Amino acid sequence: MLGRLIRTDFHIHTHLSDCGDRAATFDAVVAGGLEAGLEAIGISDHIIFPTDRERPGIARRALPAEVDGMRVYVGAEVDMQSPTRAAIDGEFAEGLDYVNMACSHLYDPGVEREFIDEPRSMASYMLDLMRGAIELGFVDVIVHPLHVPACRYSLADFVCAADEEAMREVVEMAAEAGVAMECNPRFLRAHRTAAEAGANTIGSPISANWARSLYAAPGRSLTVV
Repeated sequence: MLGRLIRTDFHIHTHLSDCGDRAATFDAVVAGGLEAGLEAIGISDHIIFPTDRERPGIARRALPAEVDGMRVYVGAEVDMQSPTRAAIDGEFAEGLDYVNMACSHLYDPGVEREFIDEPRSMASYMLDLMRGAIELGFVDVIVHPLHVPACRYSLADFVCAADEEAMREVVEMAAEAGVAMECNPRFLRAHRTAAEAGANTIGSPISANWARSLYAAPGRSLTVV
């Protein structure tokens, strides 16, 4: 069903990102988008260090704005480094087509670790980072919420540990500000795992709230899954 509905991908990492496949060249990414029948793609290489800020410029110079009817946008996936600071500022964001904000890269260099290494404290801090990202005013999407890379705890652990009311507050705050929450099958499976484990703080209503916060940005047909 989703394959028939979703015709854009705005969370694409190329060979420029440390996590990107070396084969994910600009030409390969464009070819993959065309083969998948996408209407638009967005290049979202990571910005963690100040030197990473050159990546969107490299992509923009290498890529046309449209290829065979498929629009090509250039944004970035940016680290939220504290509840009040991101790896870029508003002035830099103005030069991007969109900003994906990662509020769960808790172990990246530059991210303030104001949490105890256990799921409830970490989930609470990630929600604080999400609130801060929304308040910045230049964020379009909060990506992979509550999923911490290279972590001994699972996404389901954080879903179980997160406070339901706090999550609802963040979702409503994002919806009011026009900020999307990335909601993918892995996230929804974590909710199911949590429910099956007997967690009483997270259930289908909160999953639905995350999903309802997806939006189409004016003029961009932005959809993220």
